[in-house]
Amino acid sequence: MKKIVFAVIAMLALGQYAKAQTVDSLDSVKEEKFASYYKLPSKSKPKISSSTYNYNYSEIAKTITEGCTSDYQKIKAIYQWICENISYDTSFKIRTADACYQTRKGICQAYNELLYKIATAAGIKVEFVDGMSKDKTGYVEKKGHSWLFAYTSEDHGIFMDPTWGSGYVEGKTFFRRKNCFTWFNVDPEWLIFSHYPRDISFQLLDRPMYQQEFMAMPPVSDLCMEYGLNAHDIYESIRKEGNTLPKLYSKGQGLIELIDIPLRKSLKVGESYTFRVKLLSDCELALNNGSTSIRKQDWKDLGENTYFLKCQVLDGASLSISVKDSTNEYWNIVVNYDIEP
Repeated sequence: MKKIVFAVIAMLALGQYAKAQTVDSLDSVKEEKFASYYKLPSKSKPKISSSTYNYNYSEIAKTITEGCTSDYQKIKAIYQWICENISYDTSFKIRTADACYQTRKGICQAYNELLYKIATAAGIKVEFVDGMSKDKTGYVEKKGHSWLFAYTSEDHGIFMDPTWGSGYVEGKTFFRRKNCFTWFNVDPEWLIFSHYPRDISFQLLDRPMYQQEFMAMPPVSDLCMEYGLNAHDIYESIRKEGNTLPKLYSKGQGLIELIDIPLRKSLKVGESYTFRVKLLSDCELALNNGSTSIRKQDWKDLGENTYFLKCQVLDGASLSISVKDSTNEYWNIVVNYDIEP
């Protein structure tokens, strides 16, 4: 009896909390142009853990998706709510939707079960995708990872990973991600850099990737997405040319978009390369090569805060693009290349 009473009280309290956390964030959930990918829906349903507290997910879904008028808006609101309210369980014990909703913690299975239950209650079809994941260091989690494919219209849907979207773990500490939408509506060519599905039909690529190729592929930082690099260009550079990407740093986020840069770790002395970037705020820009620094005024202004530069690489330890805005005393490196003879 006590357990039932506690469950009812917890459900009511958490429902109020969910609504309070949703109102402001829903302002950013609006109709927009988005890419959806064709996939014939699976006939089988995912194995979902049995309920413990019998939460009313229909009411939870109604609260979270209030004001949404399309399935895309609804799944985006649900994804955002989960990313902003659920933390990764570093004890690896919380695996079910109910426990995840109650404690606001969980591993990937719990994240996905919770999103599945809320989305299903909102009338949206969602499929689980199981497989391996590779982080930005190149470490492959062979024990398994899971993410989701949600249908936004008939036979078309989008990929998302609410676990990675919510944040990341260093040591035993969970850090909330600033931009959860990096892992929402992910292009299949981006996803294959870090997520390898056991069911090859979930790759949705013109040329499917084999597991051995995934294991051998150099890591691709999600900063590539944050800085607006083109997924297909990176995909071709890595798969066809065998290049390793340059080093990217996080402190330039929100300041610059990398439209076109050399997609290779090392640049050769004497060779000429082109760079095209867009500044997202009023900040300084520089390309540094040894003792030479080319500032924004020496780049070609293409308009709309977009700048172009073609330069010949000089001898030196490295070449880098850096930015500095009014809030920073020091220059921040955005991308760095090694120099080879």
